[in-house]
Amino acid sequence: MPSYRIAKTAELDILFDWLADQLRQLRQANPDHRVILDHLDQQYNQAETKLALLQTLLALKDPNFDKRADKLAHDLSRYVVPTANHYIAGLQRQGPEDRRVRGVLLRLCKRLRLDWIEDILVCLRRDLALLAEYRGIFAIPVFFGPPHLLETILEVPGIYHEFGHSVFARDDVFFREMSSIVKRHFAQLKQQAGPIPPAQKALRDQELDRAASSWSALWLAEIFCDLFAGYVCGPANLASMVDLGRAQGFPPYLLASNSHPPNGARVSASYFALSDQQRQHSTVQKIHDAWQNFARGFTPGQDYKLRCAEDLLRSLADAVNALIAQHLPNIPRYTKMPADLTAARGVKAGIELEDLINAGVTILFEAPHEFPKWQQSSRLLIS
Repeated sequence: MPSYRIAKTAELDILFDWLADQLRQLRQANPDHRVILDHLDQQYNQAETKLALLQTLLALKDPNFDKRADKLAHDLSRYVVPTANHYIAGLQRQGPEDRRVRGVLLRLCKRLRLDWIEDILVCLRRDLALLAEYRGIFAIPVFFGPPHLLETILEVPGIYHEFGHSVFARDDVFFREMSSIVKRHFAQLKQQAGPIPPAQKALRDQELDRAASSWSALWLAEIFCDLFAGYVCGPANLASMVDLGRAQGFPPYLLASNSHPPNGARVSASYFALSDQQRQHSTVQKIHDAWQNFARGFTPGQDYKLRCAEDLLRSLADAVNALIAQHLPNIPRYTKMPADLTAARGVKAGIELEDLINAGVTILFEAPHEFPKWQQSSRLLIS
């Protein structure tokens, strides 16, 4: 075992030399990412201190320090992987479109008052995702997206969903409060069962406990991000969720993922997240009808009805709206109605992204034959 520790430490020493060299080169090649590189340098210096301590412990050849040495080696490996795989690799591959999208996202974060985000590393090579945290730091997220991200209005609301992950991860109040709502919901169902034989009650309680356990941190994070997107970009998010659910082709009530709730639950929650006035708007009704017409071709099973009951989804939507308003009062809620056709057709330079994508939704659902031409011209307005 000592020989392994010596070899592992030597490997880490080589990797640290490589990281130091890459960081020096990247600072020259990426002056616009100075903030990210400052954070990376700071983390490198802290990790380098740990590496020196590891080397000192091994030089002592004292078995009493073996566990501490192993923990240090483990921590250093966990430092190297995201630093190299996400930040070094992402900075090495920055292209013009990555930089363009970065500008759009930084302006979006400023409008939404996500003030803790200092810079964003954009990597347009995969599906939408956000690495919200780097070693306890929320200031420099890595944003992943497809290369065609700004080519289609229906893709854009997913951006707001991804930044919801930064909001959710940064403050555990959202997880705690949403978890409490889920627990109360299923506790009330247990109480509503009435007097039943003990054996039957035990089976019923087990069934309810299994249903409650579906709402893991992963499920809650995803539903929060859907609701956050609805909070900040309104009806456009509902349209995007309907498009996602239909385009994926999965049965809307399928309980097959440990990381994401069924699409039926996500669309319903996104609908409930809108204001009463927005839900009553004719364009929003058309969006919702597009989902309902699709979902009618499927039958929800008893498991789905139990785990994703409408009153639970409505409670989560109401709670998240209230929590955002309470804990992040500077984040603006999108309360506007969908634009009418005349306004949607007449969008001009300087329009905010949230208004632009909502105008696109109006065109898509009210005058779909005009959408391709509108899309081609309007994408030039994204800034």
